[in-house]
Amino acid sequence: MIALLEFLMMICFIFLIVTRKMSALLALIIIPLFFAIIRGFAEDVGQMVLNGIVGVAPTGIM
Repeated sequence: MIALLEFLMMICFIFLIVTRKMSALLALIIIPLFFAIIRGFAEDVGQMVLNGIVGVAPTGIM
């Protein structure tokens, strides 16, 4: 089930970028968030976002 959802997420991501319905940056934020909520991680999404920002922030500062 998880693999199927991830495959569908990639198809949605590629479709939205190729057809220019969504910018790449916006698609990288919205599509995984949408699929995480569908998968049932709605209450964990906030902590996942914070962990991601903490992991990427030092690179962004450079």
